[in-house]
Amino acid sequence: MFNSNSAPVTSSQLTDFAQSVASEVDRRCLHPRAVELIVAAEAGAAIELVVSHTRGSASASAQIDQLLTSRRRMGAIVSGVGWSPDPGTPTSSAWLLIAVGVGGVAAVAAVRRLEEDEGWWELRPSELPWLALSSAGALRGALEQGRPLRLKSARDRGLFERPDENPSPPLDERGEL
Repeated sequence: MFNSNSAPVTSSQLTDFAQSVASEVDRRCLHPRAVELIVAAEAGAAIELVVSHTRGSASASAQIDQLLTSRRRMGAIVSGVGWSPDPGTPTSSAWLLIAVGVGGVAAVAAVRRLEEDEGWWELRPSELPWLALSSAGALRGALEQGRPLRLKSARDRGLFERPDENPSPPLDERGEL
């Protein structure tokens, strides 16, 4: 029997979903100084968001688990980061959005510096640091295999490097990225 929740997501569907999540973050005027983490999932034609003010809180983890418990085809993580478009530009407070879908389509990522940018800028996967790539992999595992979404804090400077800068990913105490 065909299950629409396991149908592969197309690149255009994932891009549309990522744009909808970005628009919802902007519409709600969410700011990284007040919000630690946002996890979004598609719910038919709508988007459901969990907005966490304290990363790693039991309440936020339970809400995220509940959000991802039902079979979802697409999900996104939005977190506050320091971002610079190039090495010569100062780092600014920004939102980083990473969206994934079931079926293996490449992740969609976008960034918006809060003070400098009017809109969101799409990023190629090659522009993402290890931390963002790890987040994409964890979210994909939650959507496709029902694995719990492990939320981590980044302490290792290597997590902020791209694979072209540091080809060996930094690993945690469990040997995972």
